[in-house]
Amino acid sequence: MGGESFKQTVDDCIEWMNNVPMFRRRQCILPGVDGPWVEHPDELKIFENEVQEVAHHATDRTPRSYKEGRHAMKDNMTEFENAEKEFVGIDGMICIPPVVDLGTVQGTDSDIEEKTERYYVYHSMYMSPPDPKTLLRPIMLDRFRRDWKANACGIYYRHYYSPAWLVGKQTIWVPSLEGRSWELPTEETRRTRAKQMVKHAIMNHKGRKSEYSWEADAWTDVFSPMREDPLIALDKQRYFTMEQTADKFTCLLSDEENVAKRIPDLTVGLAVTENIKDECLHPAALERIMLHRHCGLVSDPSRKEPNLAFPFAVYEAKGYDGDPREARLQACTAGAAYLDLLDALALEPGKAGPTAAAYQEGYNHNAQVFALTSFGPHWHIMVGYKRMRRKEEHAGVPGMSKYVYMFHRIWSGRIVTERKAWELLSLVDLIHIWGRTQHRDYVMRHLKAWNKLSLRLFIYETAAFCTLMTEEDWQLWLKNVPLPTWARTLKAKKQHKVRERMNEYYEFFFDIYKKNPGRIQIPAAICSKGDCSTFPGYPQFSAKDAYLHGITCHGESPGEDSKTSLQGLFEFLQIRELGDWKQSASRESRKRKWSASDAGQ
Repeated sequence: MGGESFKQTVDDCIEWMNNVPMFRRRQCILPGVDGPWVEHPDELKIFENEVQEVAHHATDRTPRSYKEGRHAMKDNMTEFENAEKEFVGIDGMICIPPVVDLGTVQGTDSDIEEKTERYYVYHSMYMSPPDPKTLLRPIMLDRFRRDWKANACGIYYRHYYSPAWLVGKQTIWVPSLEGRSWELPTEETRRTRAKQMVKHAIMNHKGRKSEYSWEADAWTDVFSPMREDPLIALDKQRYFTMEQTADKFTCLLSDEENVAKRIPDLTVGLAVTENIKDECLHPAALERIMLHRHCGLVSDPSRKEPNLAFPFAVYEAKGYDGDPREARLQACTAGAAYLDLLDALALEPGKAGPTAAAYQEGYNHNAQVFALTSFGPHWHIMVGYKRMRRKEEHAGVPGMSKYVYMFHRIWSGRIVTERKAWELLSLVDLIHIWGRTQHRDYVMRHLKAWNKLSLRLFIYETAAFCTLMTEEDWQLWLKNVPLPTWARTLKAKKQHKVRERMNEYYEFFFDIYKKNPGRIQIPAAICSKGDCSTFPGYPQFSAKDAYLHGITCHGESPGEDSKTSLQGLFEFLQIRELGDWKQSASRESRKRKWSASDAGQ
């Protein structure tokens, strides 16, 4: 085929694409390929054998480095150029949208909104393990690497939401404007806020203000009801997460992990409280749960003294000089870290083992977070949830995560009219109400078991040393007691601070026991297997504890006879509740005054 004929073929394809509504909407025609523009699962045509074939290539024949991949791409292009070109067929095409400058872009509001949405999504297909037969051009990797690395980590963005995407028993709450009217008298306050928000947006637009101005106005105009709610905490604070490095050419994850620190523009979570009725959200209780090695449940992602527990929303802002794609990736990455906290909360508390712990309620399909972004006056609201990676999503392929974090856009709009601003404020206020009710109830319900176990563990170990060992042994124990899992990757100086915080709780219970030596006996049966039997041993406070511990740490599932024996053993021991100790501990804990410098990481 000659050059002119090939050019005519491409021109014909472009003219055809411009007349296809699906292409104008999705920016690509790739049959059977999943991507952020797919609205419903029924649109996908993924065949099982094709997925297995790609997985095989990914593990056996994929280039091992970026340099090797570029050479392979050049060889493929040379082979194509030397081949006889009798016919050229185009199976699929991708259109890469241009960068949008909201300060200078021309067109109607709907045109500007559409251009922004296209650039916000940008990539048209999710990452899949590469096939050497169809090596991607380096320019594709350079443009989509950030999105595909996020896919390998399990983070996916969908531009549409449908309940059909949910799997199994999963249930997600999504705010809706249905049944709400802009004209109702009860909406007067919200309409006033919307008017003020549009006024600030116009001022920022005319002055081409920096990201700070947009962010500061969002705190005042959008999140002010949350700031005034005593049950909700807002802050611009850091979070820590384990981040795997990705190959430059394949985007697949390696085994190398690093502790990454991120600081979103706004994190929304539950406020800690010293109210005795909500003892599970007491800062001392949350820190005690976080510091004991057999619990290690992190509630505040900053890992300092808890003041913002189990976040349920995150916000990232960008000014006209920023990149909305970066805001989306940053918000979704933070949301994934917060989903991990909620997933860990839902597990049965206890010592970690080679087998994953069971969920307290048999499943964990109700945990969710919201991710919000703004690019100048253009806002997005997403809902995110966590689940296992499925076979058609390349589950089990080396370099792909075990879990996926799906984030669906549920609303987006350009805040240039009071009506659009009212829609945004209505949805954010609904998320606020959900956070202080359903989310808080979910957290409180699952925290009870963790609070009870951490208290018993500290008391049991203190009583064991006071009863059976010398004070010298006790001091040696405090110097060498293992740290919780999350703290073992920290530098030595930070580990020392964590140990100091942990030892303050041991010393607290030690002083109480010395003053009241007869008030408590060792309230547990000790596991006699493996390192669980090393003094002071791993205590089990009920037949259920012993049963779950056997499965999680020792791979044992006792039969009905063993279950009956365990139940009889604990009835014989007559392990009593620690109500008096809980009250004493709560009274003393409320007197604690932790300084930010001592508690910080």
